[in-house]
Amino acid sequence: MISRPLSPHLQIYKLPLAAVISISHRVMGAVLFVSAVVIALFCLAWFAHINLGWIASLIFSWLGKIKATWLIVGVVFYALAEVRYIIWGLNHGISPTFVNTSNIVIIATTFIFSFACWAKMWGGL
Repeated sequence: MISRPLSPHLQIYKLPLAAVISISHRVMGAVLFVSAVVIALFCLAWFAHINLGWIASLIFSWLGKIKATWLIVGVVFYALAEVRYIIWGLNHGISPTFVNTSNIVIIATTFIFSFACWAKMWGGL
């Protein structure tokens, strides 16, 4: 019997940065959807004059600031990745150079906006 190596599993492959951004974009879309539903329910309860003082105190605590910071990061990342997909949909910029450059722009801009929002929320700016 011939001894053949087992087929390599998916975990040994290193995904390209474009694939990681694509997967993160999909996950972030789901996270933003759930966050939008929670915010809508909170607004609905507020309009119905339901006492949500404990939620308001949670929102303005340090835990709420962390959640808001990550939500802003998610919105910026999702918007930038979506702009790239719109450009791809118009059949512009499908070259490897554009893909690599847009990967860097998405990540760098997300970090810059995230840092600015973080500094503003936590009193640095």
